[in-house]
Amino acid sequence: MSLPEEFLKFEVEQALYLQDKLKSIEPLLEIVSKQFSPTQAQYVIGPLLTSLTGEALTEFVFATTLADYVQLLLKWALREDRPFWWIYETSIYEDTERPKLRQHPLTCETSAGGPSGHSVMMTVILYLQGKWLANYIERKTEWNRKMINVTVTCGMASILALIWAARVYFGTHFTHQCYAGTTLALTVMGCVEYEKLRRKMFDANRKHAIGVALGMMFAAATFYYGLVHFGLDPTWSVRKALKYCQRAQNVKIESTPIYNIVRNLGCGFGVAICAPLSNKIKPSSDRWRSIPITAGFMLINSIILSKAPKDLGSCMFLTYVFAASAFHSYAMIKLVPKLTNQETETTQGSKPKEQPDSKPKVESNAKPGDKSEDELDEQSDSEEEPEEEPENESEQEPETQPEDESAKESEKEPEQEIE
Repeated sequence: MSLPEEFLKFEVEQALYLQDKLKSIEPLLEIVSKQFSPTQAQYVIGPLLTSLTGEALTEFVFATTLADYVQLLLKWALREDRPFWWIYETSIYEDTERPKLRQHPLTCETSAGGPSGHSVMMTVILYLQGKWLANYIERKTEWNRKMINVTVTCGMASILALIWAARVYFGTHFTHQCYAGTTLALTVMGCVEYEKLRRKMFDANRKHAIGVALGMMFAAATFYYGLVHFGLDPTWSVRKALKYCQRAQNVKIESTPIYNIVRNLGCGFGVAICAPLSNKIKPSSDRWRSIPITAGFMLINSIILSKAPKDLGSCMFLTYVFAASAFHSYAMIKLVPKLTNQETETTQGSKPKEQPDSKPKVESNAKPGDKSEDELDEQSDSEEEPEEEPENESEQEPETQPEDESAKESEKEPEQEIE
């Protein structure tokens, strides 16, 4: 997809203007661009912010994985240029008039330009954090809800504007690509928040969820080989980056399209094996315990990814990245709540053990038909009272038998007198 060159020329002028006016805050823009990358957002920024609020990580992992998957496929489909190589290939400039965009080590990204992955991932994170912040302010203050929403939205929009400025400043994105990323993310979040779709997605059982994850893998592979079949190179953007980057060593394998799609599919598979997700979205009541546990798994995953075997061939390397990404999703959704004793399944499993001590009479008089089979199976492992009933009956039998015999003898005596 190619937009009118005059429009792209105007956006290049915007980048040149920002490079001139924002040079004094370049270190800040560098931090923003580096730390808010899709990988950092999904593996570090998002989990850390979510654990600080006490919210479950399930919705965050699910939403970021879905949004990232859609934007990666769109990058393959739209095949949009990045400014730092477009200025050398367009015919709108003469060779002597081509603008000189100042390059930075962060400039040399190897995927297609639009939509912006930074905008997509950070919009999802800011949407979730903004929703939590608005609810928190409403509980703690007497502000009008409309005023709260406007204030929070302005704050989140300011952060997004800083991210857009950083991406345009370094020549990695055109302005419209940043807008497109945010629009895509809001569309995905609208689908996730829509009640009917949300119920289907979060109530899906594990078998169905794994089938969807495998379908995502098949769709990505079909898309890739479809491009090859029609004579389109899926790795065209990598060659562009290597050609026009001033320093080839600034090109990182972590920014390549294949690496990112494999990382995303691994995260999706990790989400699938945690299904159903509906019982894993309750907020944590022990926030201060979940924070260090979340940070610990973030550190473990960072170490795992840093040990990726880049020298053993692309197949082994990508398999390793897939497994590490799946572990990340599984740890955030399943292991973190389990270790903080906040997982719904864990709390439900501990309730039957308290019932024999607190309400023994209710359980002994309960009829089998009053409870489901699953509840009876759970109680059979924890209750000891049914085993004591035969002993009580055996103790009562010697007391009742003599009374029955004396009653029979008393009935026989009147009969003998009558005879």
